[in-house]
Amino acid sequence: MVTCKSVSTPYFFLKEYLNKIRNALELFGVSTIYEFDKIKKEYRKLAKKYHPDLHRNKPELIQKIYEKKFRRIKESFELLEEYHSQKVTSTQ
Repeated sequence: MVTCKSVSTPYFFLKEYLNKIRNALELFGVSTIYEFDKIKKEYRKLAKKYHPDLHRNKPELIQKIYEKKFRRIKESFELLEEYHSQKVTSTQ
């Protein structure tokens, strides 16, 4: 059983954050954050494909699936964008 004390360690949150970064990179089909141009290109492509406004005439269940996918794509891109800006400013 995991105690509350062990879950709130900085290591746990860092590991969770890095897993989110890794999952976001996989979503956009890149292996490193330094391929940010490819990430932007793939984000635009996926956002256009799953944008909820393009699927308004489909059944409600399908609309919800597209909305969820779109939200995940948007959140992943925002996470990578923030992480990339931190990396760029820390290397300068």
